[in-house]
Amino acid sequence: MKPKILISIFTLLLITGIVSAQAVGALTIFSENGEKFYLILDGLRQNNVAQTNVRVDGLNKPSYTAKIIFEDKALSEISRNYLMIEDANHAMMDVTYKIKHDKNGVPKLGFMPTSFIPYQQAVTPQPDVYVVHYGTPDPMPATTTVSQTTTTTTVVPANTANVNVNGMNMNVTISDPNATTVQTTTTRTTTTSAPVESREEHRGGGEEHRGEEYRKEEHRGCREAYSMPQGDFSSALNTIKGQSFDETKLTTAKQIAGANCLSAGQITEVCRQFGFEDNKLAFAKFAYNHCTDPQNYFKVNSVFSFSSNVDALNKYVQATTATSAPFEGREEHRSEEHKEGQEHHGEEYKREEHRGCREAYSMPQGDFSSAVGTIKGQSFDETKLTTAKQIVGANCLSAGQITEVCRQFNFEDNKLAFAKFAYEHCTDPQNYFKVNSVFTFSSNVDDLNKYVQSK
Repeated sequence: MKPKILISIFTLLLITGIVSAQAVGALTIFSENGEKFYLILDGLRQNNVAQTNVRVDGLNKPSYTAKIIFEDKALSEISRNYLMIEDANHAMMDVTYKIKHDKNGVPKLGFMPTSFIPYQQAVTPQPDVYVVHYGTPDPMPATTTVSQTTTTTTVVPANTANVNVNGMNMNVTISDPNATTVQTTTTRTTTTSAPVESREEHRGGGEEHRGEEYRKEEHRGCREAYSMPQGDFSSALNTIKGQSFDETKLTTAKQIAGANCLSAGQITEVCRQFGFEDNKLAFAKFAYNHCTDPQNYFKVNSVFSFSSNVDALNKYVQATTATSAPFEGREEHRSEEHKEGQEHHGEEYKREEHRGCREAYSMPQGDFSSAVGTIKGQSFDETKLTTAKQIVGANCLSAGQITEVCRQFNFEDNKLAFAKFAYEHCTDPQNYFKVNSVFTFSSNVDDLNKYVQSK
Protein backbone atom coordinates (compact mmCIF):
# COMPACT_ATOMS: atom_id res chain seq x y z
CA MET A 1 0.00 0.00 0.00
CA LYS A 2 2.73 2.44 0.91
CA PRO A 3 4.45 2.36 -2.53
CA LYS A 4 1.08 2.97 -4.15
CA ILE A 5 0.37 5.87 -1.83
CA LEU A 6 3.79 7.37 -2.54
CA ILE A 7 3.27 6.98 -6.27
CA SER A 8 -0.16 8.62 -6.01
CA ILE A 9 1.25 11.54 -4.01
CA PHE A 10 4.13 11.93 -6.45
CA THR A 11 1.71 11.86 -9.39
CA LEU A 12 -0.51 14.45 -7.73
CA LEU A 13 2.44 16.73 -7.03
CA LEU A 14 3.65 16.30 -10.60
CA ILE A 15 0.24 17.20 -12.02
CA THR A 16 -0.01 20.17 -9.66
CA GLY A 17 3.42 21.34 -10.75
CA ILE A 18 2.50 21.04 -14.40
CA VAL A 19 -0.75 23.00 -13.89
CA SER A 20 1.11 25.68 -11.94
CA ALA A 21 3.80 25.88 -14.59
CA GLN A 22 1.17 26.38 -17.26
CA ALA A 23 -0.57 29.20 -15.39
CA VAL A 24 1.33 31.87 -17.32
CA GLY A 25 0.82 33.76 -20.53
CA ALA A 26 2.83 35.75 -23.04
CA LEU A 27 2.59 39.14 -24.74
CA THR A 28 4.06 40.20 -28.07
CA ILE A 29 4.05 43.79 -29.33
CA PHE A 30 5.49 44.77 -32.70
CA SER A 31 5.73 47.95 -34.73
CA GLU A 32 4.10 47.84 -38.14
CA ASN A 33 6.43 50.54 -39.53
CA GLY A 34 9.56 49.25 -37.82
CA GLU A 35 9.99 51.97 -35.19
CA LYS A 36 12.13 50.84 -32.27
CA PHE A 37 10.64 51.11 -28.80
CA TYR A 38 11.01 50.21 -25.14
CA LEU A 39 8.23 48.24 -23.42
CA ILE A 40 7.34 48.84 -19.76
CA LEU A 41 4.90 46.52 -17.95
CA ASP A 42 3.68 47.46 -14.46
CA GLY A 43 6.64 49.82 -14.10
CA LEU A 44 9.30 47.28 -15.11
CA ARG A 45 11.33 47.91 -18.26
CA GLN A 46 11.41 44.74 -20.38
CA ASN A 47 14.09 45.67 -22.95
CA ASN A 48 17.12 47.86 -22.35
CA VAL A 49 17.83 48.06 -26.08
CA ALA A 50 15.12 49.52 -28.30
CA GLN A 51 13.46 46.82 -30.44
CA THR A 52 10.83 46.64 -33.18
CA ASN A 53 9.30 43.38 -31.95
CA VAL A 54 9.22 42.40 -28.25
CA ARG A 55 7.84 39.18 -26.76
CA VAL A 56 7.48 38.83 -22.97
CA ASP A 57 6.76 35.41 -21.49
CA GLY A 58 6.26 34.29 -17.90
CA LEU A 59 3.30 36.63 -17.34
CA ASN A 60 1.19 35.37 -14.43
CA LYS A 61 -1.30 38.20 -13.92
CA PRO A 62 -4.66 38.61 -15.70
CA SER A 63 -3.73 42.08 -16.94
CA TYR A 64 -0.89 44.60 -16.95
CA THR A 65 -0.42 48.32 -17.31
CA ALA A 66 1.72 48.92 -20.40
CA LYS A 67 3.73 51.88 -21.62
CA ILE A 68 5.59 52.09 -24.93
CA ILE A 69 8.36 54.67 -25.30
CA PHE A 70 9.86 55.11 -28.75
CA GLU A 71 13.54 55.53 -29.42
CA ASP A 72 12.54 58.40 -31.71
CA LYS A 73 11.58 61.09 -29.21
CA ALA A 74 9.43 62.79 -31.86
CA LEU A 75 6.90 59.94 -31.49
CA SER A 76 4.45 60.21 -28.61
CA GLU A 77 4.36 57.57 -25.91
CA ILE A 78 1.58 54.99 -25.76
CA SER A 79 -0.09 53.98 -22.49
CA ARG A 80 -2.67 51.26 -21.94
CA ASN A 81 -4.35 50.13 -18.73
CA TYR A 82 -5.73 46.64 -18.28
CA LEU A 83 -3.83 44.98 -21.13
CA MET A 84 -5.46 41.57 -20.80
CA ILE A 85 -3.43 38.35 -20.79
CA GLU A 86 -6.26 36.00 -19.78
CA ASP A 87 -9.56 35.40 -21.54
CA ALA A 88 -13.08 35.65 -20.15
CA ASN A 89 -12.78 32.09 -18.79
CA HIS A 90 -9.58 33.01 -16.89
CA ALA A 91 -7.32 30.97 -19.17
CA MET A 92 -3.87 32.46 -19.75
CA MET A 93 -3.32 33.42 -23.38
CA ASP A 94 -0.59 34.24 -25.88
CA VAL A 95 -1.53 37.74 -26.98
CA THR A 96 -0.14 39.82 -29.85
CA TYR A 97 -0.70 43.56 -30.40
CA LYS A 98 0.39 45.73 -33.31
CA ILE A 99 1.55 49.35 -33.18
CA LYS A 100 0.25 51.27 -36.16
CA HIS A 101 -0.22 54.92 -37.10
CA ASP A 102 -3.57 56.66 -37.32
CA LYS A 103 -4.55 59.01 -40.14
CA ASN A 104 -2.66 61.84 -38.37
CA GLY A 105 0.54 59.82 -38.18
CA VAL A 106 0.27 59.26 -34.42
CA PRO A 107 1.34 55.76 -33.27
CA LYS A 108 -1.43 53.78 -31.59
CA LEU A 109 -1.61 50.35 -30.01
CA GLY A 110 -4.31 48.31 -31.69
CA PHE A 111 -7.50 48.21 -29.64
CA MET A 112 -8.02 44.49 -30.22
CA PRO A 113 -5.14 41.99 -30.33
CA THR A 114 -4.15 40.66 -33.74
CA SER A 115 -3.72 37.23 -32.14
CA PHE A 116 -5.34 35.84 -28.98
CA ILE A 117 -4.60 32.13 -28.64
CA PRO A 118 -4.09 29.73 -25.70
CA TYR A 119 -0.58 29.93 -24.29
CA GLN A 120 1.86 27.16 -25.24
CA GLN A 121 5.31 26.90 -23.70
CA ALA A 122 6.97 25.27 -26.72
CA VAL A 123 6.78 28.25 -29.03
CA THR A 124 9.70 29.16 -31.28
CA PRO A 125 9.54 32.89 -32.09
CA GLN A 126 10.75 34.40 -35.34
CA PRO A 127 14.45 35.39 -35.49
CA ASP A 128 13.64 39.11 -35.46
CA VAL A 129 11.66 38.87 -32.21
CA TYR A 130 13.36 40.00 -29.00
CA VAL A 131 12.30 37.50 -26.29
CA VAL A 132 12.51 38.27 -22.59
CA HIS A 133 11.21 36.59 -19.44
CA TYR A 134 9.07 39.09 -17.51
CA GLY A 135 11.17 41.43 -15.38
CA THR A 136 14.58 40.12 -16.52
CA PRO A 137 15.76 42.10 -19.56
CA ASP A 138 19.28 41.75 -20.95
CA PRO A 139 21.98 43.75 -19.12
CA MET A 140 22.01 47.40 -20.01
CA PRO A 141 24.61 48.09 -22.73
CA ALA A 142 27.59 50.28 -21.90
CA THR A 143 27.87 53.56 -23.75
CA THR A 144 31.47 54.46 -24.67
CA THR A 145 32.33 58.13 -24.86
CA VAL A 146 35.62 59.20 -26.48
CA SER A 147 36.89 62.67 -25.60
CA GLN A 148 39.93 64.28 -27.20
CA THR A 149 41.89 67.01 -25.47
CA THR A 150 44.39 69.12 -27.44
CA THR A 151 47.01 71.02 -25.46
CA THR A 152 49.04 73.73 -27.23
CA THR A 153 52.30 74.96 -25.66
CA THR A 154 54.28 77.89 -27.06
CA VAL A 155 58.04 77.56 -26.55
CA VAL A 156 60.25 80.59 -27.02
CA PRO A 157 63.83 79.36 -27.74
CA ALA A 158 66.79 81.44 -26.45
CA ASN A 159 68.88 82.09 -29.61
CA THR A 160 71.95 84.18 -28.71
CA ALA A 161 74.27 85.93 -31.19
CA ASN A 162 77.58 87.83 -30.59
CA VAL A 163 77.77 91.17 -32.37
CA ASN A 164 80.96 93.41 -32.52
CA VAL A 165 80.18 97.07 -32.86
CA ASN A 166 83.16 99.49 -32.92
CA GLY A 167 85.33 97.04 -31.01
CA MET A 168 82.61 96.35 -28.42
CA ASN A 169 81.17 92.83 -28.08
CA MET A 170 77.39 92.61 -27.46
CA ASN A 171 75.20 89.56 -26.73
CA VAL A 172 71.82 89.82 -28.56
CA THR A 173 68.94 87.37 -27.86
CA ILE A 174 66.57 86.72 -30.80
CA SER A 175 63.17 85.03 -30.22
CA ASP A 176 61.16 83.32 -32.99
CA PRO A 177 57.39 83.86 -32.28
CA ASN A 178 56.37 81.11 -34.76
CA ALA A 179 58.22 78.36 -32.95
CA THR A 180 55.52 76.22 -31.21
CA THR A 181 55.18 72.67 -30.02
CA VAL A 182 51.72 70.94 -30.15
CA GLN A 183 50.93 68.07 -27.79
CA THR A 184 47.67 66.01 -28.18
CA THR A 185 46.26 63.84 -25.39
CA THR A 186 43.34 61.46 -26.01
CA THR A 187 41.32 60.25 -23.03
CA ARG A 188 38.88 57.30 -23.39
CA THR A 189 36.03 57.23 -20.87
CA THR A 190 33.43 54.46 -20.53
CA THR A 191 30.05 55.34 -19.03
CA THR A 192 26.83 53.36 -18.57
CA SER A 193 23.49 55.09 -18.98
CA ALA A 194 19.83 54.01 -19.03
CA PRO A 195 18.27 54.48 -22.46
CA VAL A 196 14.77 54.88 -21.04
CA GLU A 197 13.24 55.76 -17.71
CA SER A 198 10.77 53.58 -15.84
CA ARG A 199 7.06 54.17 -15.76
CA GLU A 200 7.23 55.71 -12.28
CA GLU A 201 9.63 58.39 -13.54
CA HIS A 202 7.49 59.07 -16.59
CA ARG A 203 4.08 59.17 -15.02
CA GLY A 204 3.51 62.86 -15.59
CA GLY A 205 1.27 63.60 -12.64
CA GLY A 206 2.11 60.53 -10.62
CA GLU A 207 0.96 59.45 -7.19
CA GLU A 208 2.70 62.30 -5.46
CA HIS A 209 0.75 64.78 -7.60
CA ARG A 210 -2.60 63.03 -7.85
CA GLY A 211 -2.72 62.21 -4.17
CA GLU A 212 -6.01 60.90 -2.83
CA GLU A 213 -7.65 60.96 -6.27
CA TYR A 214 -5.09 58.45 -7.57
CA ARG A 215 -5.58 56.15 -4.62
CA LYS A 216 -9.33 56.23 -5.09
CA GLU A 217 -9.02 55.28 -8.74
CA GLU A 218 -6.61 52.45 -7.87
CA HIS A 219 -9.03 51.18 -5.26
CA ARG A 220 -12.17 51.54 -7.34
CA GLY A 221 -10.73 50.35 -10.60
CA CYS A 222 -13.01 52.05 -13.11
CA ARG A 223 -15.13 54.13 -10.76
CA GLU A 224 -14.93 57.80 -11.80
CA ALA A 225 -12.34 56.94 -14.46
CA TYR A 226 -12.76 57.88 -18.13
CA SER A 227 -15.00 55.56 -20.09
CA MET A 228 -13.92 53.98 -23.38
CA PRO A 229 -13.55 56.61 -26.16
CA GLN A 230 -16.54 56.56 -28.49
CA GLY A 231 -14.49 55.64 -31.55
CA ASP A 232 -12.93 52.65 -29.81
CA PHE A 233 -16.30 51.65 -28.36
CA SER A 234 -17.96 51.70 -31.79
CA SER A 235 -15.17 49.47 -33.10
CA ALA A 236 -15.61 47.09 -30.14
CA LEU A 237 -19.38 46.99 -30.68
CA ASN A 238 -18.92 46.06 -34.33
CA THR A 239 -16.56 43.27 -33.28
CA ILE A 240 -19.24 41.86 -30.96
CA LYS A 241 -21.94 42.20 -33.61
CA GLY A 242 -19.75 40.35 -36.08
CA GLN A 243 -19.81 37.13 -34.05
CA SER A 244 -22.22 34.44 -35.26
CA PHE A 245 -23.15 32.90 -31.91
CA ASP A 246 -24.41 34.46 -28.70
CA GLU A 247 -21.83 32.62 -26.57
CA THR A 248 -19.01 33.95 -28.73
CA LYS A 249 -20.48 37.43 -28.44
CA LEU A 250 -20.45 37.03 -24.65
CA THR A 251 -16.82 35.92 -24.39
CA THR A 252 -15.78 38.72 -26.76
CA ALA A 253 -17.73 41.31 -24.78
CA LYS A 254 -16.21 40.09 -21.50
CA GLN A 255 -12.72 40.34 -22.97
CA ILE A 256 -13.42 43.92 -24.05
CA ALA A 257 -15.01 44.98 -20.75
CA GLY A 258 -12.25 43.26 -18.79
CA ALA A 259 -9.62 45.43 -20.49
CA ASN A 260 -11.51 48.75 -20.48
CA CYS A 261 -13.76 51.00 -18.45
CA LEU A 262 -17.32 51.44 -19.75
CA SER A 263 -20.12 53.81 -18.84
CA ALA A 264 -23.52 52.45 -17.81
CA GLY A 265 -24.87 53.59 -21.18
CA GLN A 266 -22.13 51.71 -23.05
CA ILE A 267 -22.78 48.55 -21.02
CA THR A 268 -26.47 48.86 -21.85
CA GLU A 269 -25.62 49.08 -25.55
CA VAL A 270 -23.44 45.96 -25.36
CA CYS A 271 -26.22 44.04 -23.59
CA ARG A 272 -28.54 44.80 -26.51
CA GLN A 273 -26.29 42.78 -28.82
CA PHE A 274 -27.23 39.47 -27.16
CA GLY A 275 -30.19 37.41 -28.29
CA PHE A 276 -30.70 35.58 -24.99
CA GLU A 277 -31.57 37.21 -21.66
CA ASP A 278 -29.27 34.86 -19.76
CA ASN A 279 -26.30 36.27 -21.65
CA LYS A 280 -27.50 39.83 -21.11
CA LEU A 281 -27.64 39.16 -17.38
CA ALA A 282 -24.26 37.39 -17.33
CA PHE A 283 -22.58 40.32 -19.06
CA ALA A 284 -24.37 42.95 -16.96
CA LYS A 285 -23.08 41.28 -13.79
CA PHE A 286 -19.55 40.90 -15.17
CA ALA A 287 -19.37 44.50 -16.40
CA TYR A 288 -20.52 46.13 -13.13
CA ASN A 289 -17.00 46.22 -11.69
CA HIS A 290 -15.78 47.89 -14.90
CA CYS A 291 -18.40 50.67 -14.85
CA THR A 292 -17.31 54.29 -14.57
CA ASP A 293 -20.68 55.50 -13.20
CA PRO A 294 -22.26 52.69 -11.15
CA GLN A 295 -24.74 55.19 -9.72
CA ASN A 296 -26.41 55.06 -13.15
CA TYR A 297 -26.41 51.28 -13.45
CA PHE A 298 -30.20 51.25 -13.25
CA LYS A 299 -30.14 52.13 -16.97
CA VAL A 300 -29.04 48.57 -17.74
CA ASN A 301 -32.40 47.26 -16.45
CA SER A 302 -34.05 48.50 -19.64
CA VAL A 303 -32.54 45.64 -21.70
CA PHE A 304 -34.51 42.92 -19.91
CA SER A 305 -37.92 41.61 -20.89
CA PHE A 306 -38.40 39.53 -17.73
CA SER A 307 -38.69 41.16 -14.32
CA SER A 308 -36.92 38.19 -12.74
CA ASN A 309 -33.72 39.20 -14.53
CA VAL A 310 -34.12 42.79 -13.37
CA ASP A 311 -34.48 41.54 -9.80
CA ALA A 312 -31.44 39.28 -10.19
CA LEU A 313 -29.26 42.16 -11.44
CA ASN A 314 -30.52 44.55 -8.77
CA LYS A 315 -29.73 42.07 -6.01
CA TYR A 316 -26.28 41.43 -7.47
CA VAL A 317 -25.52 45.16 -7.59
CA GLN A 318 -26.76 45.71 -4.04
CA ALA A 319 -24.68 42.81 -2.74
CA THR A 320 -21.57 44.05 -4.59
CA THR A 321 -22.08 47.62 -3.39
CA ALA A 322 -22.50 46.44 0.21
CA THR A 323 -19.08 44.74 0.18
CA SER A 324 -17.23 47.63 -1.48
CA ALA A 325 -16.00 50.95 -0.15
CA PRO A 326 -18.67 53.67 0.23
CA PHE A 327 -19.03 56.16 -2.55
CA GLU A 328 -16.41 58.75 -1.68
CA GLY A 329 -17.82 61.20 -4.17
CA ARG A 330 -20.43 62.07 -1.57
CA GLU A 331 -17.71 63.29 0.75
CA GLU A 332 -16.14 65.34 -2.01
CA HIS A 333 -19.37 67.34 -2.41
CA ARG A 334 -19.57 68.43 1.21
CA SER A 335 -19.19 72.09 1.92
CA GLU A 336 -15.81 73.29 3.18
CA GLU A 337 -17.56 74.70 6.23
CA HIS A 338 -18.86 71.25 7.06
CA LYS A 339 -15.43 69.66 6.56
CA GLU A 340 -13.77 72.23 8.81
CA GLY A 341 -16.29 71.44 11.54
CA GLN A 342 -15.09 67.88 12.07
CA GLU A 343 -13.07 68.64 15.15
CA HIS A 344 -15.85 70.75 16.67
CA HIS A 345 -18.91 68.57 16.14
CA GLY A 346 -17.54 65.40 17.73
CA GLU A 347 -20.24 62.72 17.99
CA GLU A 348 -22.54 64.69 15.68
CA TYR A 349 -19.93 64.54 12.92
CA LYS A 350 -19.47 60.80 13.42
CA ARG A 351 -23.19 60.27 12.86
CA GLU A 352 -22.93 62.31 9.68
CA GLU A 353 -19.94 60.23 8.55
CA HIS A 354 -22.01 57.13 9.08
CA ARG A 355 -24.86 58.47 6.97
CA GLY A 356 -22.63 59.41 4.10
CA CYS A 357 -25.17 61.46 2.12
CA ARG A 358 -26.00 64.05 4.72
CA GLU A 359 -25.43 67.56 3.31
CA ALA A 360 -24.15 66.11 0.04
CA TYR A 361 -25.62 67.04 -3.34
CA SER A 362 -28.72 65.09 -4.26
CA MET A 363 -29.09 63.25 -7.55
CA PRO A 364 -29.20 65.69 -10.51
CA GLN A 365 -32.75 66.23 -11.74
CA GLY A 366 -32.07 64.86 -15.22
CA ASP A 367 -30.61 61.63 -13.83
CA PHE A 368 -33.41 61.40 -11.27
CA SER A 369 -36.10 61.74 -13.93
CA SER A 370 -34.43 58.95 -15.90
CA ALA A 371 -34.32 56.81 -12.76
CA VAL A 372 -38.01 57.36 -12.00
CA GLY A 373 -38.80 56.43 -15.61
CA THR A 374 -36.89 53.17 -15.16
CA ILE A 375 -38.83 52.36 -11.98
CA LYS A 376 -42.16 53.15 -13.64
CA GLY A 377 -41.26 50.85 -16.51
CA GLN A 378 -41.23 47.75 -14.32
CA SER A 379 -44.35 45.60 -14.43
CA PHE A 380 -44.40 44.37 -10.82
CA ASP A 381 -44.21 46.21 -7.53
CA GLU A 382 -41.47 43.91 -6.22
CA THR A 383 -39.31 44.62 -9.25
CA LYS A 384 -39.94 48.34 -8.81
CA LEU A 385 -38.71 48.00 -5.23
CA THR A 386 -35.47 46.17 -6.08
CA THR A 387 -34.80 48.68 -8.88
CA ALA A 388 -35.43 51.64 -6.57
CA LYS A 389 -33.14 50.17 -3.92
CA GLN A 390 -30.42 49.62 -6.50
CA ILE A 391 -30.70 53.25 -7.61
CA VAL A 392 -30.73 54.83 -4.16
CA GLY A 393 -27.97 52.50 -2.97
CA ALA A 394 -25.59 54.15 -5.43
CA ASN A 395 -26.83 57.74 -5.13
CA CYS A 396 -27.86 60.44 -2.69
CA LEU A 397 -31.50 61.60 -2.82
CA SER A 398 -33.34 64.49 -1.21
CA ALA A 399 -36.41 63.88 0.95
CA GLY A 400 -38.53 65.21 -1.90
CA GLN A 401 -36.98 62.79 -4.39
CA ILE A 402 -37.48 59.86 -2.01
CA THR A 403 -41.13 60.87 -1.65
CA GLU A 404 -41.50 60.86 -5.45
CA VAL A 405 -40.02 57.37 -5.69
CA CYS A 406 -42.38 56.10 -2.97
CA ARG A 407 -45.34 57.25 -5.06
CA GLN A 408 -44.35 54.75 -7.79
CA PHE A 409 -45.34 51.78 -5.61
CA ASN A 410 -48.87 50.43 -5.48
CA PHE A 411 -48.59 48.70 -2.11
CA GLU A 412 -47.97 50.51 1.17
CA ASP A 413 -45.65 47.75 2.41
CA ASN A 414 -43.28 48.49 -0.46
CA LYS A 415 -43.54 52.24 0.14
CA LEU A 416 -42.57 51.68 3.77
CA ALA A 417 -39.76 49.27 2.93
CA PHE A 418 -38.23 51.75 0.49
CA ALA A 419 -38.70 54.74 2.82
CA LYS A 420 -36.75 52.91 5.54
CA PHE A 421 -34.02 51.80 3.15
CA ALA A 422 -33.61 55.27 1.62
CA TYR A 423 -33.23 57.14 4.92
CA GLU A 424 -29.49 56.43 5.10
CA HIS A 425 -29.11 57.93 1.62
CA CYS A 426 -31.02 61.17 2.26
CA THR A 427 -29.21 64.49 1.85
CA ASP A 428 -31.63 66.39 4.12
CA PRO A 429 -32.96 63.98 6.79
CA GLN A 430 -34.32 66.96 8.71
CA ASN A 431 -37.01 67.10 6.01
CA TYR A 432 -37.83 63.40 6.08
CA PHE A 433 -41.27 64.16 7.48
CA LYS A 434 -42.28 64.91 3.87
CA VAL A 435 -42.21 61.19 3.11
CA ASN A 436 -45.13 60.62 5.49
CA SER A 437 -47.48 62.09 2.88
CA VAL A 438 -47.31 58.95 0.71
CA PHE A 439 -49.05 56.74 3.28
CA THR A 440 -52.77 56.13 3.56
CA PHE A 441 -52.60 54.28 6.88
CA SER A 442 -51.41 56.06 10.01
CA SER A 443 -49.82 52.83 11.24
CA ASN A 444 -47.24 53.08 8.45
CA VAL A 445 -46.53 56.71 9.34
CA ASP A 446 -45.95 55.68 12.97
CA ASP A 447 -43.73 52.82 11.84
CA LEU A 448 -41.53 55.09 9.70
CA ASN A 449 -41.29 57.75 12.41
CA LYS A 450 -40.14 55.20 14.98
CA TYR A 451 -37.54 53.89 12.52
CA VAL A 452 -36.17 57.39 11.87
CA GLN A 453 -36.03 58.20 15.58
CA SER A 454 -34.04 55.04 16.23
CA LYS A 455 -31.32 56.20 13.84
